[in-house]
Amino acid sequence: MKNEFEYINHGQIQNLKVFLVNLEYRSPHIHSDLELIYVLDGSVSLQSRTASLRLSKNQFALLNPFQVHELQADSNALILAFQISTKFCKDYYPQILDLEFDFCIGSSYMPSETAKLCFSIATILAYHYFLKESGYELHCMGLLNLFFSLLVRNVPFQTICAESRSSHILKNERIGRIVTYLETHYQEKILLTELADLEKLTIPYLSHFFKDQLGMSFQEYLADLRCEKARQLLLLTDYNLTTISMESGFSGLKYLNQAFTKKYECTPTQYRSLTKSEYSNSGQISVANSQDFLSAQTSLTCLQPYYQDATWLLASPILGNFFDSNIPI
Repeated sequence: MKNEFEYINHGQIQNLKVFLVNLEYRSPHIHSDLELIYVLDGSVSLQSRTASLRLSKNQFALLNPFQVHELQADSNALILAFQISTKFCKDYYPQILDLEFDFCIGSSYMPSETAKLCFSIATILAYHYFLKESGYELHCMGLLNLFFSLLVRNVPFQTICAESRSSHILKNERIGRIVTYLETHYQEKILLTELADLEKLTIPYLSHFFKDQLGMSFQEYLADLRCEKARQLLLLTDYNLTTISMESGFSGLKYLNQAFTKKYECTPTQYRSLTKSEYSNSGQISVANSQDFLSAQTSLTCLQPYYQDATWLLASPILGNFFDSNIPI
């Protein structure tokens, strides 16, 4: 399983990015933001390094910064995603920097009405994010704060103690540097000794760090990364296999075939033949690393029915109860 480091451009609202995507598959990746994933339609398997979740319609999961994750839909799922820098509320809620949410279906820990409220907040926030009416930034960030206040009341999390904070930050920064380096240099010959020198670590320590944090050895990680690059070239180009092996970082066609067959249980030639056949039959490559990001206007159209269903809930007594500290929510 290859883990790609994803850079996030928050756009017009600092610390927040929202998008809708029709998703079939998203390869393993990490990023520095906390990510909230809602399934609007279909169902999705969400895989982390050590566990997996099955998300159905209207359910959500939280992914901590630098948490490796992979998504696989049964066929095609509509996903509403929020990528949020934990800096968004650190000035008045500094505890956010020390929270690590459990890898779980967040809505399953909430009373049904609270889960409905969270879903309403999420869809209304997203609708205004894409609508971009005057003052939408205030609307979006106000709803985001309300959502997080519900999260910390309901969804289990761990608090990083002060003694562990520095090492936790250093660990995440190291993961980011290593993954970025490999993503940049995968076409070259890379040795574990090079990474150890760059990170000023011993080879045994770095080897254990890889296994502990990324769930595989350095060699397995690099082979998976190169296989993923080769798979994309098989899908998106007409390059011959020798060129693909070179472009994806393998030292020869023999090594591409060995690694690719181990990962995908078919040879590169069989994979290309299969995907082209599926493309001709269906008009799309269904087994691809497939994500179709929706435009702002299309997102608004998709969100319109959810928005209409949600607005009544924000005026209901449950939101009033939220401000009563004596009533659990």
